[in-house]
Formats: sequence, C-alpha cells, structure tokens
Amino acid sequence: TVEKSPTILARLARSLKARDWGAAVIEIAIVVIGIFIGLQVDAWNDVRKDRQEESDYLQRLHDDVATLVGMQQQRIETRMERLEDMADAADILIGVAPVTDWSKRHCDALAFSHIYVPLPMALPALDEMLSTGKLSLIRDIPLREALSRLQIQVVRSEEMIARIDGSVRVLSRHYPHAIWESIVPDDESENRRHDTQPACDLEAI
Repeated sequence: TVEKSPTILARLARSLKARDWGAAVIEIAIVVIGIFIGLQVDAWNDVRKDRQEESDYLQRLHDDVATLVGMQQQRIETRMERLEDMADAADILIGVAPVTDWSKRHCDALAFSHIYVPLPMALPALDEMLSTGKLSLIRDIPLREALSRLQIQVVRSEEMIARIDGSVRVLSRHYPHAIWESIVPDDESENRRHDTQPACDLEAI
C-alpha cells in the first residue's frame, strides 16, 4: 500500500509537539498564504462575474432603449395626428373651416378624445436590476444616477396617468344624441362578426 503524505495541519501539529518552532512557523505561513490565495481567487472570480453581468445588463439596456424609442416615436406620431384631427374638427365647429370639410376622421377624433395612451417608459432590464438590487453593478456613476432618476420619473408618470384616467370626459356618454357608437359588419372577420364605430350628428354637435 502507498502511504499518504501527512497534511499541512498534521505536520504543523507534529512540529508543535516536537517544539520545532521554525518548521511550525513555516507551516503556519503556508496555511495563511494558501488561505489568502484562495480568497484572492474567489474575489477575482466574483469581480469577473460582476463585470460579465454588468456587460450583459448594459447590452440589454441598450436594446430596451432602442425598442422604447421606436415605440415612443410611433405613439407620438399617432397622437399628433389625432390632435391635428381634433383641431380641424374644432375649426369646423366654430365656423373657421367650412362644414364640407367634415369627415369620419373628425368624428373619430371627438369620439376618442377621452382615450389617452401613455408613452411607454419602462425598461425591463432596469426593472430587473432594481428588483434584484443589482443596479450597483453599473460602475458608470452618471449612468447609474440617470437610471435611478428615470425610474422615479416612471413612477410619477404612472401616478399622473391614474389621475388623468379618473377625470376624463367621455363625450358619447354626455352627448349621446350627438356622438354615439354604431354597429357595422366587420368585413375582415371570417365569423361574420360586427364592430362598433363612432358616428356623429354634426348639426347636434
């Protein structure tokens, strides 16, 4: 049988019993150095892991922002078109523009004037970092502070939207004789379903 070499602790114990202080000091130094190297390796692995996780989050944030900007741009364009239609409708109603200019888009603008679709602001990667406490992984201090401010702004916007939703005025409910919803067949439906579209009585308005 092959005899196993004594471990460092065993050799240290033997040196202490034999009062071989020099050997004992060497063995202790070896143990301390080994522990130090192990801790350093663990710390290096943790740092490497953090840097990789930071890189992944930054890439996800970049992708989320790019998607968000595209969605916001599309939403803004739609909102501007609706505002222009409402302004044109107002001009017709107050006599600035001729009644002959009235069209379905003006009726739609009035009927849907109570609908406010907020701009998307949430970033999934940021939400995950905040919920898991990993925002500190971002070493860029200005970026980290900007992300924190963005989250505060998102919360405030949600509170403001909730207040707006509670105070909107649905014109078709207050003036059903002038604006109402009519049922029309949905030509694109294969099941002969019907859809609702706003209708307006310009004289009543």
